Amino acid sequence: MELLAPPEEVFLGGSFAILIAGTVLPLIIYQVMNGMLVLAAYDAKVGRPIRPGTYVTSALKRLLPLIVMAILVYVLIMTGFALLIVPGLWVLGVTAVFVPAVMIEGAGFGAIGRSARLTKGYRRPVVLFIVVVYIIESVVAWILGDLVAIFGGAAFLLIAQGLFSGVANSIVSIALAMTYARLREIKEGVGFADLADVFA
Repeated sequence: MELLAPPEEVFLGGSFAILIAGTVLPLIIYQVMNGMLVLAAYDAKVGRPIRPGTYVTSALKRLLPLIVMAILVYVLIMTGFALLIVPGLWVLGVTAVFVPAVMIEGAGFGAIGRSARLTKGYRRPVVLFIVVVYIIESVVAWILGDLVAIFGGAAFLLIAQGLFSGVANSIVSIALAMTYARLREIKEGVGFADLADVFA
């Protein structure tokens, strides 16, 4: 007679599956979308048509460094904020353009170092922009919560906040892609068209 697994093992297995579904899958989806937005921003800037298939393929090819670097950046930023706010903001500025470094240059696991070199001397305005966007996002999310509490239900609130958060994060991703291009133009004399030709 086959023995059933102990309840604790069943519970742990289910918890692990929930953890994967709730954290890893959203992280993968977000990083693929982030990489796609970077490439789309460059195509739009140089006047090329949007090519979703190319963006998906390119993002999937670079998925491992995107995810590993994203996790490392998150840990570094949270550690900085846990110590003091200023170190967290500094790390945010240092790592701000690691995604474009992965997608455009193929910097891979050296993307954080590449981002640090590019943002040196320009971190304050980059951090200020990111902070302002997230403050606006938080305020709007709070207002949406109040409006939904009056006129709608919980499901509508989740949908509205999800849509707005997606738009806000997209704006940040695109702006940081343009920031990366501008920094390379200033420091290395490489223009938008030259960068876009890398993945043409």
